[in-house]
Amino acid sequence: MTIAQEFAVMLPDGLLLQELQQRHNMFGQCISEQPVGPRIYRTRAEAEHVVNELRGAAMKIGVQDLLAVVVTRYCGPWSSPFQAEVLAQQFLTYIDTYEKDLDT
Repeated sequence: MTIAQEFAVMLPDGLLLQELQQRHNMFGQCISEQPVGPRIYRTRAEAEHVVNELRGAAMKIGVQDLLAVVVTRYCGPWSSPFQAEVLAQQFLTYIDTYEKDLDT
């Protein structure tokens, strides 16, 4: 069992950048876009790249410092109530490893 990280982009209003689902007409033209949930990235580098693209686009319209940031969450596999102690121990081990990586 492993614990994974997911990354997203938080916009200045506190909302996460959304994934959009497009609806097309019979000619293939996009007629509407609906948000379907936050856009999730597998790596921090992917999310940072999107933040940099957003900042670049914002600068083109006069926004000097777009305060968008990368946020993270930890995800684990589905588990039964009996696996909670094992999951907690694995999470603590992961935190220790992460802290050691920061020290080097």
